[in-house]
Amino acid sequence: MRPEHQTPIYKKAKEIQKLVESLVTLVKESDLPYADDVDLELIKDKLTEMQLNAQEIPSLIAIASAVPSPYDYNMEKAIFIKKAAHELLADAIYIEDLGLKDIDYLDLLHEEIDELRLLFKEWIKTFELWKYDGDDWGLFSPDGIRLVYLSHDDDDDDEFDDENEDEDDI
Repeated sequence: MRPEHQTPIYKKAKEIQKLVESLVTLVKESDLPYADDVDLELIKDKLTEMQLNAQEIPSLIAIASAVPSPYDYNMEKAIFIKKAAHELLADAIYIEDLGLKDIDYLDLLHEEIDELRLLFKEWIKTFELWKYDGDDWGLFSPDGIRLVYLSHDDDDDDEFDDENEDEDDI
């Protein structure tokens, strides 16, 4: 087994994936008393989305953990993981509102995602802040560093904006 598959966050993500698969099977076999034909069609879509999100989380964790990657690259993957987890919970709430009787599965999903969230917070602390490619969108540039977007015409040696460098000497 690959090293990134041994991490607690990856293992938790795989547990969530299995739980979602069980939940999807359960919902497909359940009677949802508050669901009409339109709701049933939406539920089919929600179940598909849940499966995709549950598959995406461990996949993204493995990608970000496999090799040392730039901070901005890992943070981008982290955002997709957070988004997928939030969507799992939102879809579960939607299904619960339509009268799913076996809500223990939904409660368990909430608990598992909360555990993933705690592992996630520790995991992102392992990202190397000063190892970055430079996010010219400004989302993941370390504090105190102002990166300047370089066009192909700019001098490659001038990666940082030096215009305020003399202000520190005053």
